[in-house]
Amino acid sequence: MKAKAPDGKQSWKDLQGNSFKGEVAGAIGPIALFRTGKTVGRRLPLDQLSPEDCVRFFSGCLNLPVGSDWVTSRSVMAKGLDDVLVHLKDDQIVPYSLEGKPEPELFVLLYASHGVSKSWEMLGAASEQYWELKKTYGSLFEFIFIGMDHIGPENDRMAKEMHLGWPFVKFGTLQKARGLESFRPDRAPGMVIVNRHGVPIIRAAPENKEKVREILGQLKVLLDAFNPDNPQTWKARLHYLRAVQLAVHAKSKGDPIMVGSPLKADKLKEFGVTGFEATIFVDVEGRVTRVSIFAGPGIPEELVAPVSNALNQAPFVPAVENGLFVEGRYVYVFGN
Repeated sequence: MKAKAPDGKQSWKDLQGNSFKGEVAGAIGPIALFRTGKTVGRRLPLDQLSPEDCVRFFSGCLNLPVGSDWVTSRSVMAKGLDDVLVHLKDDQIVPYSLEGKPEPELFVLLYASHGVSKSWEMLGAASEQYWELKKTYGSLFEFIFIGMDHIGPENDRMAKEMHLGWPFVKFGTLQKARGLESFRPDRAPGMVIVNRHGVPIIRAAPENKEKVREILGQLKVLLDAFNPDNPQTWKARLHYLRAVQLAVHAKSKGDPIMVGSPLKADKLKEFGVTGFEATIFVDVEGRVTRVSIFAGPGIPEELVAPVSNALNQAPFVPAVENGLFVEGRYVYVFGN
């Protein structure tokens, strides 16, 4: 393994030969994230890493704080938040409890000032989409409003007048949350999308509602990348997982890994499929050679063939034995 620099960064290189120094800072689906400076990061598709670097990246991710209950998290963005965040409840400002909430993978930081009209426009445009995004992605993300250059009650007044549905920083406490303070722009308004390890992915000074919508559109693409059944993630994740599996099972056995399922649960249920078990045979290249499904109460007989055909298209990392790919079987379970 390549030696780390004194600041913890390592040397990395993409498949085009471009080199940079960075510290592993997690992944968004098929995208590797690196911290290259205190508030600077770099993104790289996993299939742009060599197999050796895929293994190094995997090892680096094992050293990161594990996603957990937000209040106990040790991630960069979680530090100091418990005493800083508040929210509106019945038109009253009350502490925002992190307890019992899963830590978000992505944060949308909205820096706004009471005296800047574009700040109000930014918050309004963000509010229009917040709840729709929540319906789809739930706790995978969270917005945080951070007031800038406020005096007295301006911070609270802004949150109340905008009827904010998300948490915001209590006036005068920003210095306690270093993760939020470090991305504070020189002037409002500002938007930053950052992962829980403190690596910025998108930064912008939204000039109008259209720009806010554009940024939140990019947020949706990032959130969709967390879904393993998103076909757009399969190529990069397959490259990465093949390298990692060979290293992890250099002296052991590992079953095939389904990188993503081509079946859509909602569509299956529409056709009356409630549950079934399939045995999938995978060759040394990761190709599906046979799918075995038996008709039963959970799957009508006429749907066995089309479901089998769909599973034939599933991407797989082959089984591994002592550092070599071998034939294997994978048991796919749907429903009960």
